Parts: sequence; structure tokens; C-alpha cells
Amino acid sequence: MRKRSSILLLLAIGLSILTAGCPDMGMFRKKPEASYSKDHAFGPYTITVSATATAKDETEPEEGKITVARKGEKTVSKTFETDPIHTSWVTDLDSNDKFEVLAWSVSPGEENYGALHVYEWNEPELRDQPFPDLTEAQKVGYRGNDDYSVENNKVIRSFPVVVNEDEVTAQPQRRTLWYSYREGEWKLEEESE
Repeated sequence: MRKRSSILLLLAIGLSILTAGCPDMGMFRKKPEASYSKDHAFGPYTITVSATATAKDETEPEEGKITVARKGEKTVSKTFETDPIHTSWVTDLDSNDKFEVLAWSVSPGEENYGALHVYEWNEPELRDQPFPDLTEAQKVGYRGNDDYSVENNKVIRSFPVVVNEDEVTAQPQRRTLWYSYREGEWKLEEESE
């Protein structure tokens, strides 16, 4: 019994030496789990879109990452700063056989401001294709709560519009914008309220 106690004591001392000065258990600390991860396929490619918190504070940006893998080829990765990612798509918006990766992020807080990160595959790299900001006219009544979708090779952005600050309505109006993407350029195709 005494021998067993001595062994346990030595193990405890050894563990405390290994983790001394490391309140988070030093080398034993778990790697942060991805808050979002989704695999997509496009032809021979496997594309993974993920996001991982970089700090314990939920208001801090996350690190987004896109990884493109093709059997027998070098894996390509792109990192970017982002709010938490809500969903992602891989599609060929301009039908040129070069896929686009779209990641919809949503800011923490009540407003849920949305952003769309877009990268086009131009072998052997992913190129940033910034999604258009709202014009001053489109910002009138804008308070966040964006919705994004991809349909028929178009990106659709929709959000509620506050018409009168003093009046609360059961059915707020929505502004919807349809965008096409051709030859590296975004074009607003249609807008409705």
C-alpha cells in the first residue's frame, strides 16, 4: 500500500512539474474546436470551409479557413478574419469552370449584420472577390438581419427595412437584391422592396 501511494505521489509531482505555470494545462490544452466546418465537392476537388474562434470572447473575430484539396495535388489554404460563419456554398456563378466559394458570416449581437466572403478558384490559388457593399440609397432603413442565398447562378441578399422608427409593424418590408457575377465583376441585376 505504501509503495502504491509513493508511486501516485511521484506521478502527481511529475504532472505538476510538466504543467507548472500553465493554468490551462500547457501542452495538454485542447485545440479550439471549429465553430463551423463544412465539406463541399466540385468536380475532382474537395473544399472545406471552416471557422475557429481565436479568443474566448465571443465578440472577437474568428479565423475563417478555406482548404482546397485534389487527390495527388498540393492542398491550398486561404485564411481570413470573419464573424461566425452561418453557412457556405461552392458554385460556379459565371459558368467558367472555376468555382467560387461563398461563406456567409453573421455578427454577434441583436442586429445580426451579415457579410459574404467570396473567393474564386484560379488554380493554384483562391482569389478574393469582394461582395458589393450597400449603396447609400440601399442603406436607408437598413438595420442588419441579412439573409443570403444562392439560386440560379445569382446571389440574393435580403433584409428587413425599417420604414418608420415610431411604428412597429407585424410584417416589416424587405429589400431584396439579386447579383450576378461575370469575369470577376459583380452586377446588381434586380432590386425590390
